[in-house]
Amino acid sequence: MAGVGEALGAIGLATLFSTCVECFNYFKAAQRMEPDLEILLVKLDIEKTRLLVWGNTLAILNPTASESCKYLSDPSILDLIGRNLTSIKSLLSNADQLVRKYGLVQDTTNFQRGIDFVSLNSMLIFRASFNRFKGPNASALRKPSLLSRFIWAVHNKEAFRGFICDLKDLIDGLYDIAHLSKETLDATVESDVRSIEDLHQLRLFEEATEDSYRAWSEVASEITKKSETDTLDRRNINEQYWNEEPSRLGADNHEIDDFLTEMKKASNELLIVATRPCLRIGSTRPCATYQFGGECFSEITKPASLPFSHAAVYDTSFSLPRRIEGLIDIKANLKDALYDIGATSSLWEEVTDFNKVAKAIFPIARTILYCAPCVCSIQTSLWICRTVSSTVHQYSVRPDDRLRSSCCATQDGMARLQAIYDAVKSYEADASAVRDYRVPEGVKHIDMMWLEERLYRDDLEGSMETQGQSGSSTNIRNIIVGETEHLQPITKKMAGPRVPRETEIWKLVMTDPPWKAKLIGTFTARRLNKYIKPETALQSSDGEDSNAGS
Repeated sequence: MAGVGEALGAIGLATLFSTCVECFNYFKAAQRMEPDLEILLVKLDIEKTRLLVWGNTLAILNPTASESCKYLSDPSILDLIGRNLTSIKSLLSNADQLVRKYGLVQDTTNFQRGIDFVSLNSMLIFRASFNRFKGPNASALRKPSLLSRFIWAVHNKEAFRGFICDLKDLIDGLYDIAHLSKETLDATVESDVRSIEDLHQLRLFEEATEDSYRAWSEVASEITKKSETDTLDRRNINEQYWNEEPSRLGADNHEIDDFLTEMKKASNELLIVATRPCLRIGSTRPCATYQFGGECFSEITKPASLPFSHAAVYDTSFSLPRRIEGLIDIKANLKDALYDIGATSSLWEEVTDFNKVAKAIFPIARTILYCAPCVCSIQTSLWICRTVSSTVHQYSVRPDDRLRSSCCATQDGMARLQAIYDAVKSYEADASAVRDYRVPEGVKHIDMMWLEERLYRDDLEGSMETQGQSGSSTNIRNIIVGETEHLQPITKKMAGPRVPRETEIWKLVMTDPPWKAKLIGTFTARRLNKYIKPETALQSSDGEDSNAGS
C-alpha cells in the first residue's frame, strides 16, 4: 500500500507545502496587543521561517531540481515528508482543535495585523518559486477550505504556547528527515535578522529566541547594542536623517539616481504630484504587507466608496485626473499623428479595445505614474488612470520599491510589489470571461511587465527596453505620485522658487543640474473624514477582494 507522500507525488507534496505556508497567514492579533502576545506571534513567524527555509533549500516547489530529486525520488523519504506536512497542515487548519486545545477564537473585528518581519525575505524566495510552479501545475492547486481561512486570534496564551511547541516539533521532524544542516538554517536566519532595521522588532526577536534559538538571540542582541551605541534608533530612521541627510528619506542615493536615469530615458520632463502622508497611518490598521495586494484594488470601481485616494473623487476640471489631463494636453500634441494615420478627431472617443487594427497602432501616447508601494498612493494613481486613460492615450501605474512612503519601511518594498503582482494574477486567474466585472477595474492599469522586471530582473533575459510594450508609445510622460516629505531625495535636486507643498503639481526639466522646476498647478485633495472614517473605510474594503494575493 502506497504511503502518504508516495500517493501525493512530488507535485502533490509541493502543493501541500504551499498550503501549509498559506495557513500561517490566518493567525493575527489586534492592532494594539499585549507585549507577551506579540512575542508569541514572533515565535510563530520564526517557525514559519524555518518551514520556508526548509522548503526553499530543498527546492520543494521545483521537483526537477537536483536538491529536490535527491529527497523526493526515495519513496520512504517522500512518505515521511508527506506525513509531516499533512500533520502541519492539520495543526494549522483544524478549527475544532485550534479552539478546543489551543485557545484560539475566530476573529471578526477586521482590525487584525500579522507579524511577518522574520519570514519576509524567505517569503520573497517562496513566492518567486511558487509563481514559477503554479503555471504548469494550476490544476493541482487547491484553495484552502473556508475553515482554514478563518482569521484566528489568541484567546488563551498558555494554550497557544503549546501550539507553537507542537508546531516546532513537527518542523524539527522535517529537518531530521532531510538531514538539513543547522549551519544552513542559521546562516539564512542570521542574514535575515541583520536586514531588520526596526529596533523594536530586533528586541522582540531577541526575546522570542532566547529559549529555543539562543544563537539567533545573541545575533539580535549584538545588532541592537551596536545600534544603541551609535545612537541610531532604526524605528525613527527617517526623522534622524531629515536635517542631516535628506536623501535617506528615500532609497539609497544610487537607487534614486538609477530611478531618475530611467525617467530621463523616456523624457527630460517629469511631473511631480505631492500628496499628504499615508492616510492609513492614523487608522486602526495601517497598510499591512500580508494583505496588501487585495487592498490596493478594494472599491476601486465605486468612486463614492474609494477608501484611501488622496485625490477628490468628484469629477470636476479641478480634480487631480483632469488637472493632469489638461497639463499634459496630449490631444493637441498628437493631432498631427492622428491625421497621419487617417484618423478624425472623433476617433479619440470611438476606438474600442476590440478593434484589432487599433490594438496594433495604439496607444500613441503613454503616461506612466510611479508611486511608492502604499495603498493610498496606488489608489490615487489608479483613480487617475480610471478617469482619463483611453485606448489612444494609455495611463498605467508602476509601484516602485525605490520610492518611500510613511507606511513603507525599506524591507517591505519588494514584498509589497510581490503582493500586488500576486493579486493581479489571482484576479486574472479567477475571471470567467473576457469582460468579467467582478475583477476591479484598477487591475488592468497595473504595469505587470514592470513588476516582473522589478521582481525577477535577475532571471529575465531582457529588460524593459527589449521586452517592449503594445502599441507604438512614441510619446511617453512620467509622473511621480508621492508624499511631500518622501519626495525630498528627488526635489532636493531641483532649482525652484521653494520646496513643493501638499496638493501641488510641479514640472521638472531634467537637463543640467540643478533641474529647472516650476509650480504648474494644485489639485483638490479628498477630505477623508467628512464622509468616511478610516475604520469604516477599512471595514468596507475588507470584502472578498482583500484576500487576493494575500
